[in-house]
Order: sequence, then C-alpha cells, then structure tokens
Amino acid sequence: MAKQQKIHYSPIESLTIYPLTFCFQAESYAEMPVFPIPLIRAAIGKTLQKLEQKDAIPILDGAPVSAYLFNNQMADNHPWHKEYQEPPRGFWLSSVAGNNNLFQPGDIFQIKCTFSGMYSRFTEVLVKVLKEAGVHGFGIKNAAFSLISVNSESAYGRQSIVWKATNPIEINEITGVSIHDYHTCSLTGNELKIHFKTATALSKSHSIFGGIPFMELTELLAKRLTLLSNMYCASPFSWDKTYDRSEIRDIYVAESDLKWKIYSRISNRQHATAPVEGYEGNVIYITGKSNQLRQFLPILLFGQHTHIGRNITFGGGQYEIDHGSYRII
Repeated sequence: MAKQQKIHYSPIESLTIYPLTFCFQAESYAEMPVFPIPLIRAAIGKTLQKLEQKDAIPILDGAPVSAYLFNNQMADNHPWHKEYQEPPRGFWLSSVAGNNNLFQPGDIFQIKCTFSGMYSRFTEVLVKVLKEAGVHGFGIKNAAFSLISVNSESAYGRQSIVWKATNPIEINEITGVSIHDYHTCSLTGNELKIHFKTATALSKSHSIFGGIPFMELTELLAKRLTLLSNMYCASPFSWDKTYDRSEIRDIYVAESDLKWKIYSRISNRQHATAPVEGYEGNVIYITGKSNQLRQFLPILLFGQHTHIGRNITFGGGQYEIDHGSYRII
C-alpha cells in the first residue's frame, strides 16, 4: 500500500479574515472584569441559545448556528486529530485599546470579533446576538449596554460602517483582510518590537521561566494559519517552501519585559473556573541582517488579527507590532 501523502494548506493563498469592531454605550453603571472576553463569549453563547429556542435565529444548512460557533468537532480521521481535540474556532474575540473596566452611563465599550473565511456569513446573526446580550449587561447584574455601531476594519486600520443603530435593518458589506495585504510592508531597521497585549502562552510547556523564542512564535503562528485555512478555506501550502526557516536561528531576543499573568474564566461546559495565563509585555527581536526578519513580516502582521498560542477563543494571545518597526512601501 502506498504511503498516504501529507497535504499542507496555505493561509498565504486562501485565508481571508474579517475583523469587526462592536461599539457599545453604557446605559448604567457597570464593572467589567479586567479580562472581559471570557464573559462576553459566554454571554454570546447563552444569548444565542435562548434566541434559537425562540426560533429567532434560523437553522443554517440543517444545523443551528450555535453548532457552528461553539460545538464544531474535528473528525477522527483528520490529520491533526491527535494533536487537536477540537479545531480552531471560526471566530474569536479581542479587547480593544482604551476600554476601562468601570463604566458610567454614556461611556463607550468596544470589542472586536474576527471571522475566518466562510464564517463571515454569521455577521448578521452576531449583530443580533450581541445587541441582545448588551441589553442584559452581558450577564453583569443591573448593567445594560446599547449596541450603537459595528465597523469593518481593513489591513491598515481603516474602518467602514457595517451596521448602526440609526439604521438597524441594513447590513453593509464587510472588508476582508489577507496576508497579501501586508506584502508591501518593510522593516525600518534590523529589529522588530512586539507588544503582547493579552496572556500569551505558546504551548502547555511554557511557564514563567520560559519566554517567547522567535522560532516557536513564527512556527506556531504558521501552524495556526494553516489550520484555519484548512478548516475554513483550503489551498495547498508547504511552510518549508515559503520561508527559509534556517534564517530564524540568527534572530534573537534583544530586550524583554515580559511578565506572566494569570486570569480566571468560568467554564460553562465544566461548571468550574479555569485559568487563562501567559506572557504580557514587550519583546524586541533583532538580527544582523534585516532581510532575515523581513520575510516573516507579512505573516506576523497578519497574525495580529488571528492571535497566537493558547486560549485564543477567550481573548488570549493578542499581540501588536510596534508601528515604528515597519513602514508601508
């Protein structure tokens, strides 16, 4: 019997993501958790199930929307089944800079939801669900938030209105972002500064005594994008043929102020608290040759939207590349 060929899938050729920013206005005094994404995600799940029970959300292709967003499983014969009990989710949430955790009436609260590939078709559903979840304060007692707008974000941060409360019936087209959008970027020098905004742990083995080596950062990011592409887009790709991984060995950490952070979340499935932990802080990667870093710039810029490492669906692994490290050609 011939040995089955292992197929790789390309995020570079096929993967498109759709970042959306949901803007709420506080209607009451409220206190959010310091790490709010697990609360918001739980509120989305509970609200979606309630709306489905009331037949307010239609069945899609023979299955409820909640099955796509929360219950998708990886087939036993999938090549990555042994490594991943569950596939990467087709949507994930992020915090937006400027949010506080204490709100007065009139204050603005924003979250970002990013869809992968075909999951963009759930935009209208999520608008309805988050609007309803906000009315009930995302589960916070005596709190209420009104959804006032939803914006689509381009590769370089330009935003366009997708939905607004003053015209709630209309849903405008959303903007997709692909790795191709970052091929016109170049480094400004021979170093790259990355700010890890939320708890970032690249693997179970990472601890407060470890760090974030550039090699592991890029390889796990490539694996995440490959998985997303395989699950939601699919196009052949070999990581080895696209990047010279031997160049990574000469890229090292010049400065780091990383600190290990631990947050807790409520697991509705296990009815218990679970940790969300990882590094937060800044790292400067440096090399003697700028072209060694330059070849990884598009995938790293794209990864700002996809996150990296563990607990991504709960807001972990969010990072941002310092704008002074690169320029748009």
